[in-house]
Amino acid sequence: LNLGLSASDYVNDLALDGTTLYVAGSFTTVSGGGRSNVAAVNAATGALSNWNPVTQDYVGCVVPSAAGVWIGGSFKALNGTFHNGFVLIEEATNTPWPFQVDIGGTVNTIAVKDNIVYLGGQFNSINKTARTNLAALDLRTGTLLAWDPRAYGLSTTDRTASVNSIKIKDNLLFTGGRFYAINAMATIRPGLAAVDLATGAATSWNPLVGDGKTINQYVNCIDIVDNTLYAAGAFNLLNLSVTRNNLAAISTANANILAWDPNSSGEVFRVRATPSTVYVTGSFQGGIGGAMRPYNLAALEATTGKATLWNPELDGTAYDVAIGGSNIYVAGYFSTVFKEFRPGLASFLMADGSLNDWTPDIGDDGDGGYSTFTLSTSTSRLFVGGNFTQLGNEARQYYGEFDLCPSKPAVTLSGTTLSTIASGELQWYANGDAVDGATGPTFDVNPLEYGLYVVSVTQYGCEIFSDDAIYVVTALESTRDEALKAYPNPVEDELTLELAPTNDALDITITDIMGRVMRTEKNTDTRALSFAGYRPGPYLLIIQTGNVRYVKKIMKIR
Repeated sequence: LNLGLSASDYVNDLALDGTTLYVAGSFTTVSGGGRSNVAAVNAATGALSNWNPVTQDYVGCVVPSAAGVWIGGSFKALNGTFHNGFVLIEEATNTPWPFQVDIGGTVNTIAVKDNIVYLGGQFNSINKTARTNLAALDLRTGTLLAWDPRAYGLSTTDRTASVNSIKIKDNLLFTGGRFYAINAMATIRPGLAAVDLATGAATSWNPLVGDGKTINQYVNCIDIVDNTLYAAGAFNLLNLSVTRNNLAAISTANANILAWDPNSSGEVFRVRATPSTVYVTGSFQGGIGGAMRPYNLAALEATTGKATLWNPELDGTAYDVAIGGSNIYVAGYFSTVFKEFRPGLASFLMADGSLNDWTPDIGDDGDGGYSTFTLSTSTSRLFVGGNFTQLGNEARQYYGEFDLCPSKPAVTLSGTTLSTIASGELQWYANGDAVDGATGPTFDVNPLEYGLYVVSVTQYGCEIFSDDAIYVVTALESTRDEALKAYPNPVEDELTLELAPTNDALDITITDIMGRVMRTEKNTDTRALSFAGYRPGPYLLIIQTGNVRYVKKIMKIR
């Protein structure tokens, strides 16, 4: 996918929403069409959508949501109408949110709940009304709500304060940043706070980042998993007495500082948490989680805080990490990983941290650097932004995509054995269910049963299924055919059965050629079957008596 950006363009943010990829930055042309700093393209083909907002300056972020598409950046107008740095664009109509919002500063972080959009950043007003770094707007009317927590610095006029990260949990807005007090100067909440979504009042939740007197220590990013909040930033003290260097886990219920203590040697910029693992980037070359991690990247156990064994040896530094299926993708400024050529981008198997063979070959245009800055994944694609001019042999200016999925596997049938030549992680399915242990290139079907079979192949976190392979018992006759006679065959009305003497009753099933049951008789001694009323065509007669099974193809005529 080539968006056709020029050498003077750049991309600040990417966001995927279904099959649509939103691109934000500074550019005038995308995929051969005119676009002003923000565009929407088909994620598979790169074709431009009709969505075409026009800004007069760069766009720094783009966030699709159920209400529309949010954009933020350094602009004063959208489509010729005044919108200062922040706007929601309705995706269906290609028109901006009909309510103008004048931000007196910068928006750093956004959260939405119950038709209310919450803003955090470094601003002193919204629509000329005083709001200090936190605000809320009604999505339906554009009204600035009375909700007004006010995140202050060391004074009510301190313009260095900022809110850097917000997360909603239950009815609280958890807030991290560089601030000293919430609501009033007497309500000291340095660096971290929990604010009631209804009233704007700060709760008693107060982990107290730093010395309680300055804002020299601060939080860059927060994430929440279950009842644990992870805080990343530049700090060494919490709750005035607990030492935590730049990374901490805190109870969202009571603000207790948890025992989890990776002890980062330097500032942590981003934290992304799962129930089992916490991934971080930052300047912790001196160590984190009890181990040396000199490449700005670490994976930490969510239970102990210890660094996992995963420690890719880069000849440079990592900037971003993304999770896709069963793999980890790492972007940064490097040319080798474990001394193998992986310029600027690499993939690792999550299970054991091993380096995958995948080599995307980020091109440096001869300047000696391989830089990728940002990653995003979908179920089938990896989206990459950075300072590069080509991917493999293809010209790509600062942005590109990789298809992570293998080709659709083909299945062939020989006798009663299905097989595929596809390579990768294989799994066979029978009638919609994965078959335990069926992970090889061949699969043996039951010769006396209908079945719908598929095989899937998984590579780099993407699973692709074959077309359905339908096994139909057609010309197959019972291996005990001499013991069963069914006549006349073809049959018009009545089929007569002759079977070897048995003391067991019969279970009789008649199915059509697709395996749909037309008739069943359980525990019967009948020797005549009516085919009157059946449509002409092939049918399958299956007779079970004791431990013996008979299968015969019957042709119905007229």
